[in-house]
Amino acid sequence: MSSYIAARFGQDTAPRIAATATVLMEASELAPIPTYQPIIPFYPSIIDGSGGSSGGNGNGLDAGGGSNGLTGETAWKQYPDRFDIYVYQGDDVQIPLYFQNPVEPDSDMSTDAGYVWKSQVRYFHRYYSQRVSEFTITTEYTPPDTEIEGDLGTTLVSLYMPRFANRYTGVYSWDLQSTSPFEGPEYPPPEHLGDGTWPLTDQLRTWLYGRIYIVPRVTTTDYLPLPPNAYPNGTPIVVTYAGGTAGPNGRVP
Repeated sequence: MSSYIAARFGQDTAPRIAATATVLMEASELAPIPTYQPIIPFYPSIIDGSGGSSGGNGNGLDAGGGSNGLTGETAWKQYPDRFDIYVYQGDDVQIPLYFQNPVEPDSDMSTDAGYVWKSQVRYFHRYYSQRVSEFTITTEYTPPDTEIEGDLGTTLVSLYMPRFANRYTGVYSWDLQSTSPFEGPEYPPPEHLGDGTWPLTDQLRTWLYGRIYIVPRVTTTDYLPLPPNAYPNGTPIVVTYAGGTAGPNGRVP
């Protein structure tokens, strides 16, 4: 590390030292403790146009002169909240997420209410990218306490990745979606759809997305064996030239 620093000087020194220290920290220290917001709001707060919204997972209104660039206009926005995950290779990963709906205090989003949850990890943020792993998901609904004014019902959505599926290090993309019974008015069918495909009986929604950082580990586990062609430490490796004979000077006599 010191020789690397000494080789740099002037304005080039500070950023390169900072970047090197970051790489060393990620490779040699323990993985950061996973952090996540304990409550996932069903709808974000209304943004006033003076700044960005912390989440767009629902209905957002811009009161003019704001991020949509239309003075006096409003914008309806729905997109997943950003949620990054940091885990250690080979560990069991369990992430509890709590969903509440202030508009409907007794909203039940569990599998017993007809919700089907799904979450996958892929190399790139594309649904057609190669899949790395998939979370196993369980749900549990807790109704609101009638004795507490303003209490909300809570749906616990638990994501679980067993250690034998947590094998590959790197930075990947993930998201969380649900398919639930359709609720709403009857819309006219799109023109390109054939008979028998309308009306829809369910609705699909993506709630969270982000990056998942899987840090390499040092201590081995039963589910992380050495590759078949790997050599133990200290094994001498002899490299021979196939198809000819080399002389002392490295050339063919």
